[in-house]
Amino acid sequence: MQPGPPLISVCTSLGFTGSRFHLIRHSNEQPNTKVILQTLTSAIGGTNFPQLIPYLNQRRKTVIHVCTIDLGYRIFLFLFKHTPEASNPLRQIRMYNSLVASEQYNKKTIDFLDSDPHCQIVIATKALSLGIHAEELQDSISVGTADTQDNGKQDGGHAGRKEGTLACRIIFTTTTELNKVNKIVTGM
Repeated sequence: MQPGPPLISVCTSLGFTGSRFHLIRHSNEQPNTKVILQTLTSAIGGTNFPQLIPYLNQRRKTVIHVCTIDLGYRIFLFLFKHTPEASNPLRQIRMYNSLVASEQYNKKTIDFLDSDPHCQIVIATKALSLGIHAEELQDSISVGTADTQDNGKQDGGHAGRKEGTLACRIIFTTTTELNKVNKIVTGM
């Protein structure tokens, strides 16, 4: 959580004020994780996501973070159609969300990331970002930017937890989102 009013509010509501507690902060930086920012070449509201195909074919354990169930479903269908013929797409790609899937299905999905060599990609909504621990996870991909900086860090912080793993954090963003950032940075 970022320092400032949100942190103060949470601490106050929990009774952590004054000398009654000591806040210890530590970095969640992972030096084994490479961060890559790319502009989406296709519409985020569309059904084609050709920039994801290389990640499907590299056979690394990957989570694709999405903002909506609808976007996750469209990405799932696109990747399903582009799964190599020798693969079983229902084992290679799974979806994870707290509204449509059962708790048992979601737990099994996380277990598969660690234990099933055929389970490669999990497409997930925000629910997966909270409390996941899959040691075998190598790559974290976000399609679209997170609604807050904290959520973005949470999404990307799960890849590369296993010692010796070289991980990637890939953020696919839209031109509109990049233009907004440029306006903020340049003050225009």
